[in-house]
Amino acid sequence: MKRKQSRKLVSSNHQQQKKIVFQNFEETPNKYRSNIDPINLEEQKLRFLHDGITPQFQFKTDHGNILDITNSKKGQIRFDYLSEATRILEKVRMKFGCGDRYMEEAFGESIECDHASAVVARYMKECGVEGMLTVSWSKDLSCSGCLRWFGPCNRYNKPEARKYSLWMKNSLDNAFLRDKGIKCLADHEIGTHFLRNLNDGLQPWFSDRPRFGLRGLKSQGLLETEEGLAAINTLLQSNHKMLFFPALTYYTACKATEMSFQELFDHLQFYIRDCNLRWKYVMRVKRGLHDTNDVGGYGKDQCYFTGAVDILRNIDKIDFNLLYSGKVCIDELPRVKRIARLDCLKLPNFMRNMDEYRKQLKYIATVNGLQSKSAKKSVKLKSGSRRNSSYRQFSMKSIAVNNAACTGAFDSCDVQSETDKSESKSCKLCNSESDINGKCVANCCNDDVNSLSSSFAIASPSRADAIRIAVDDQTSTRATVNDSPSISSAKTRPISEYKGSGHLTASSQSFCPSYTWQSVRTPSPAMSNYNDDCDESPIPYSPSRWLRRRKMDSPNLLQRKQNCKDPVKDINPTSIVRF
Repeated sequence: MKRKQSRKLVSSNHQQQKKIVFQNFEETPNKYRSNIDPINLEEQKLRFLHDGITPQFQFKTDHGNILDITNSKKGQIRFDYLSEATRILEKVRMKFGCGDRYMEEAFGESIECDHASAVVARYMKECGVEGMLTVSWSKDLSCSGCLRWFGPCNRYNKPEARKYSLWMKNSLDNAFLRDKGIKCLADHEIGTHFLRNLNDGLQPWFSDRPRFGLRGLKSQGLLETEEGLAAINTLLQSNHKMLFFPALTYYTACKATEMSFQELFDHLQFYIRDCNLRWKYVMRVKRGLHDTNDVGGYGKDQCYFTGAVDILRNIDKIDFNLLYSGKVCIDELPRVKRIARLDCLKLPNFMRNMDEYRKQLKYIATVNGLQSKSAKKSVKLKSGSRRNSSYRQFSMKSIAVNNAACTGAFDSCDVQSETDKSESKSCKLCNSESDINGKCVANCCNDDVNSLSSSFAIASPSRADAIRIAVDDQTSTRATVNDSPSISSAKTRPISEYKGSGHLTASSQSFCPSYTWQSVRTPSPAMSNYNDDCDESPIPYSPSRWLRRRKMDSPNLLQRKQNCKDPVKDINPTSIVRF
């Protein structure tokens, strides 16, 4: 280990001196490395980029421990959000050409280490945390930045004895060593990780998390919440709000399951051209393999994108003040709501105005196409496209209706398409020519088409009900009628029999025998699948529910009959079940 330089920045506040210590290292001390961080990183990087030799990484622990880490739950590679990650990468590529151009426009121009140190010092003063942690620069970190702490174990309940240190990489593959990028990195490491760690030491669950039913500090759920929130906060001060780098880490891990180190390195050139950045992302996925030419990898870095997606899809359901009370997951917030100490929290500057913070998060979710499902549904309903498309889907244009009575009913409720209306210049009873007033020229019909339609207009079903008439069971997607219906089969009934009726009954089937206003899946006398001995009459199937996706919690509840063919054991026959 070689220490290159050490200096101190001293600031006074209320006659009390607080020191901000900055240190530069050529190599990171082993005590600040994790077990999965390679110790020969820079050497293998030069061999690969200049000579094309596949890297072979060495670690401070034996290969058996590395294998246990990569095979753990946190190391498994998941594919749940691969489509979302790919969509974000393609959107950035189409808009900026490549990730390098996006990085320059989002985070500004590159800066030197001294300039970045001054920005970090100013950020710590604004947050009121100067003197609480040291800042160290190193050239062989495996990431852009990380927060480390040492001190008594949590069970001793001495959070004030912990010592924090912030490590940042002083190298070309640090995408945040830029004008605005260093502020984004400070929001990630100090504004999120450090303040949540600091506030966690003030809470009653700090020394005994299992007692309060909280997950461990190394659990997968807590890791996703922690890194997902930090990934979102990283974009608050950037010029563009795309989750490009979290999506790239997720995508890289997924592609590692089918590519070797060299193949994956070449494949990522499609999204990012800088060889140093490509090396960093491929190395972090392939570093746990004994032979990097093999397929597979270490999927821990997917937690950045997974956690960000989960938070952005639940913005309105999360209390972010409570989330900053300590190291808690999203689903643990209701559990700690009554016991968390919120009056002594340290919050970052970007959370001073909570309404503005939520507004920024919703904008990030919209830009990346990660809104909640309810928000997407409300937008579609507002535009009216969903409703119109549903009616077009169930239009009567593609359904052949030859029954005269039903045709008149459809005409009265205006369900026919414009094409059907334009072609209806013949008699609707005998298909002969008719005059302008609708009179049959052949005089084979003693009824006036217009008078027949007007009689239906009084008792005709609604538009949704008429559409329901045209929709049959899932096994038969189109309702059919007799090919050659007899004119005498269409019998007109008094209007009084239809007034106030919610659905067609068996007495009205002679009027329209081919259609029913009830679903064939619902037992009814009209469909001949209902036993008259049942105590309760069937509830008519709601026709509007076919205009949206069917749900399992249908309100169609019927009483189970005594003579059920397949009775279920241990269930009261009179209990209410769903059909």
